[in-house]
Amino acid sequence: MNRFFYSLLLMLSLSAVLSCKKSTKQEEVPYSCATCARTPEARAQHDNIATGIYKGTVVGSSGTVKFDLSNNGNTMTAFLTIDNVSTTLTANINYTPGQPLVGDFTGTWPGTPGGPITVTFSVGATGGTPTVLSSSIPGHPNASFTIYKETSTSLIEAFEGSYDKPAAGGREVGRFNILMARALTAFSGVAKRDGGTTVSTFRGSVTNNNWSVTSSSSSQVGGTVSVDNVTGTIVDQYGTGTLSGRRTL
Repeated sequence: MNRFFYSLLLMLSLSAVLSCKKSTKQEEVPYSCATCARTPEARAQHDNIATGIYKGTVVGSSGTVKFDLSNNGNTMTAFLTIDNVSTTLTANINYTPGQPLVGDFTGTWPGTPGGPITVTFSVGATGGTPTVLSSSIPGHPNASFTIYKETSTSLIEAFEGSYDKPAAGGREVGRFNILMARALTAFSGVAKRDGGTTVSTFRGSVTNNNWSVTSSSSSQVGGTVSVDNVTGTIVDQYGTGTLSGRRTL
């Protein structure tokens, strides 16, 4: 009688554990960026001029930047995040319609080491070729920026991630950040090996949640995007590697 009782108790306990594990697995959901915009922040009146919204990624460590150039008023600000440290920069720029826009965005870096920041931004008269000409950020002397203009019909999404691939003499790991404009079926990004100084740029297309690099490259790079997650593979002369990232802007 006791043996039967203990056997039954053990079966019930195992059933409860398995049920708990199954329930936990069912509750797992893909990562979603709680602070990211789901529709374009840019206003239509800025679509074809220098003012408006510009979004980008930063590689040196890893981060994002958003420039708000009089999108909802007359102020010009930039929101910079690197390695989960954030600050707001401001610029005193007199914009002339029909002319390019260039100026210094300044502020204070609250990270370690702290200190003054200057990011010099330039963009053409119609919003083309947005570029960070130079930057001075304490602790991030070689930051590399990739910038897209957002329009009222094309949301820009920024993903920060990493890659791991075979390399000569071992493995290579590094940063792999992407700017995606799904409405334009296009993306661009940057990759940088950990501890390295060279930044590789790439661009490609994204269709039906599948993306692939189409720019000239010795590697085959592509993958999928699901909700706010990107995954993919890198295939080159050394073998096949993996990459993954999450949307942060």
